[in-house]
Amino acid sequence: MQPPDEWRARDRTSRLLLDVAAGRPTSVQDVLSRTDLELAVRHGLIGLLAQSKNEEFRKVANPVFARLLARQEVMQTHLRRLLIHLRDADIRATVVKGPYLALWAYADHTARTFTDIDLLVQPEDLEQTMDVLARYEAVSRIPPQTPDADKRHIPFLDSTGVRFTLDLHWDLFSYHQLQGCADGAVEWAWNQARFDPDHSLGPMWDLPPEITMAFLATHALLDHRFRLILFRDIAEATRRGGLDWNAIVDFAARWALRTPIYLSLLISARTMDAPIDDQVLDQLRPRYQMLRWVEKTLPKIDLVRFDGHRPHPLNLGVVLLHDRLTPRARLLMRAPLAFPRWQRTVEPEWSRARTAGRRITVLVSTNQRRGAEVNGERLACGLEDRGWNVSLLALSDSGSDPVIGARTLGRENQGRRLDLGVIAKLRRFIRTTRPDIVLANGGATLRYAVAATFMQRRRPLVVYESIGQPSYWLRNRWQTLMQAILHRRADLILAVSELTKAELVDILGYDRDLIDVVYVGVPDSFLTDHPPRDDGRLHLLYLGALSREKNPIAALDVAAKLPNADLRFVGSGDEQTRLMGAIDRLHLNQRAQVIGSVANVTPHLAWADVLLVTSRTEGFPGAVIEAAAAGVPTVGFDVGGMREAVVDGQTGLLVAADDIDGVVDALRALDTDRDRLRDLALGAQTRVAEQFLTKHAIRRHAAAFTRILAGPRP
Repeated sequence: MQPPDEWRARDRTSRLLLDVAAGRPTSVQDVLSRTDLELAVRHGLIGLLAQSKNEEFRKVANPVFARLLARQEVMQTHLRRLLIHLRDADIRATVVKGPYLALWAYADHTARTFTDIDLLVQPEDLEQTMDVLARYEAVSRIPPQTPDADKRHIPFLDSTGVRFTLDLHWDLFSYHQLQGCADGAVEWAWNQARFDPDHSLGPMWDLPPEITMAFLATHALLDHRFRLILFRDIAEATRRGGLDWNAIVDFAARWALRTPIYLSLLISARTMDAPIDDQVLDQLRPRYQMLRWVEKTLPKIDLVRFDGHRPHPLNLGVVLLHDRLTPRARLLMRAPLAFPRWQRTVEPEWSRARTAGRRITVLVSTNQRRGAEVNGERLACGLEDRGWNVSLLALSDSGSDPVIGARTLGRENQGRRLDLGVIAKLRRFIRTTRPDIVLANGGATLRYAVAATFMQRRRPLVVYESIGQPSYWLRNRWQTLMQAILHRRADLILAVSELTKAELVDILGYDRDLIDVVYVGVPDSFLTDHPPRDDGRLHLLYLGALSREKNPIAALDVAAKLPNADLRFVGSGDEQTRLMGAIDRLHLNQRAQVIGSVANVTPHLAWADVLLVTSRTEGFPGAVIEAAAAGVPTVGFDVGGMREAVVDGQTGLLVAADDIDGVVDALRALDTDRDRLRDLALGAQTRVAEQFLTKHAIRRHAAAFTRILAGPRP
């Protein structure tokens, strides 16, 4: 057995989240970054962060936590009604995970947040249960059975607009890896169950704690996510006491579930400090060689960042684990197929092996949290998760908060001239770290990347991500000529939109075959429900830099013509002083707020009804995608790549450039037709979920980098 310290993660973020999950004290100096928050959401730790003694944690987590609690109340209301309907139909039903675990394992149930409900019924009651669900007012359809699993995902839509999923199970152990295990275990559990008509969740059957622990342990290990909250559930259940460990050991041995239960308890004991006696672990532990290999591998894995949907030696080991030799041998013969959607969700193993250990330096203009810089940070984190060795550098320090987690090369630089000191530092960094690729992410980064790699003995490939609209920025022949020369020094150009690509070809004469279009994406955590608001006001959000090209004054002119609208500016820039003066001059202080730059835009998206975009130019507006993911449609000028981010009439409304009256008319129409506003919001959110998440953007970038590394040097 390895001592607990060997199971602790090495990097700061992973140590922090493991300590939060385990309930250990954390350093007061630790502040949650956007990456930390996204990982915390993925691991279900928002409830713990919102109740932490650390004020910084609470400040960041509370907006997400408050929305989640409100959503959970809606879910539990529907659950109680549904359990009453099932009781009236003489159907045995019980709840597993989610709200049940919150009550069963936790002293404070709000610490255990959840986003869906898992309902278990007996196989013979399945058809009758689906009839009950089909008649329930919040269920619009009954989808087919989930492939290769004994469950169905039933979508619910509350009258307030809250959406969630009810997973209808009729077996608890229907995993590929458990073939031949637990046959008859659930039937045995139903025979031991006791009906509780006054259960706080509703009238339901309580299964024996042995099967609850067995389901929790197998689910934690085999759903390929390694979500920390599931191992935390085990730890909380053991801390509350009352468990009969002899019964749990006997159950695991009887139904051939010793391997997954042992490993889950081992992880909980070592990472979450669960009070599980080593004698219990020793009683559960099977004796075969592959299990010893997995035991040695687990402490070396960063469980916070581990994604079991990707090819990984540990994944292969977990898939092959089985108490019995014959099923292990059978699984070995078809092991790759045992990964759910493996080939469809990640690149093939040979492609990943080809890029394993490759070094890439992502270069952004400044460390200020602006659109391009935030996308650069997300890209760096995503590539690192896929096995790349990534460094994130910023040319200059913005001199103000909030900032991204980049190493800065120079001080704030407002001029257009090249900073020779920054070039020297970048050149020295490249010579020391020897990256395979330098990704220049928009702005002035291409000039610095070309200058720093010029005449290098081992020159890395230079990839430039063009994030704007070239026709807007290139004002004369001299600028066009210089940009054409610089672009030809790049080995590959990535354009953020088809419009950007077309203009690079038409204006700079760049080779179309050397340009890939890679749209930006937003994290899954932005996909949140956006309940409709009816306070008699239209809430408009301006999200972006307060700069000339973003044209915030036009947004203020729109609000001035809409007495029923409130406008919130989130961002900072050179136009801020002028904007504040215009607000005073137009007497809009009660209806217009200037928030400034923020580390977390989520609370502002939750406040908004519509995102207002009045830019003079756009490459591909990331703010539109962030808002759409949160259920906020866009109304704005049809400039640059806006038409690729907004499907006019489906995910938002576009009007001609500089047509302020057109924007005002569009907003008035939405204010009086809230159903249309909700339809646009749903269309926008659906499109983002299908095409514009961070995982989609990372996959597009990784494919481009892999291709250029695999081919001959340009």
